[in-house]
Amino acid sequence: MNTNTDTDTNTDTDVSTSLTFKFRPYDSQLPIEVPSNQRSVKCLYKETKDGKKAGENSYINVPVSHISEQVVIERARELAPYVVNFLAAEEDKLIKEAHKSGSIGFGASWFSLEKILEALDESGQGNRLNGEKIQQWFSAEMRDKLIEAFADKLGVDTEAPTDEELERLAAITNAYQDKFKSLASGKTYYKPEECEILQKALEVTSAKDSIIGERFYVRLDKMKEQASNTTLESLL
Repeated sequence: MNTNTDTDTNTDTDVSTSLTFKFRPYDSQLPIEVPSNQRSVKCLYKETKDGKKAGENSYINVPVSHISEQVVIERARELAPYVVNFLAAEEDKLIKEAHKSGSIGFGASWFSLEKILEALDESGQGNRLNGEKIQQWFSAEMRDKLIEAFADKLGVDTEAPTDEELERLAAITNAYQDKFKSLASGKTYYKPEECEILQKALEVTSAKDSIIGERFYVRLDKMKEQASNTTLESLL
């Protein structure tokens, strides 16, 4: 059975075969295998009324090293003007939506970076926190350390684990992965005790120190705070 894969290497001098990263036909029924430290970009086209398309549905796996979190942090000063303009454009949308809804103005407290970030999460802007990206982050920042932590907790001999132990560790880490992937939706909310468990995992694996991990940690804090406020309000 064929799958969407991208395994070419730069070993041929011919232009058509020497490209390390090449476009491949995309089939929605087949999985895309994305190598470590790469991401997949889909180029999809809709048919017009006359049955024509601007192009053939394709995908390409591309590297992420040049736009990694570390690179962004190191070159923050260069990127700052572009980020500021991007955030201002997103805030413009919120302002226009408020005006359309009948707003006559804003108090100073209305303006905040958190409000813009929440709007970006809810809209899935740029798919920056989609399931695929979260899974890649989880694999890079959490999986191995989480397995190690639970192996230690459960007394698993990592040098010679049994099949049952490996299955249990896989089930545990997959459950954590699914919980974090659900955070791709801005509408996902967890109970305070679940938030505590996920935050503990971020701390134990040091994933809290990553950009995505830090954002998740703050969001989980907000979930706990919201749950607390709801409880207090229900008692009044």
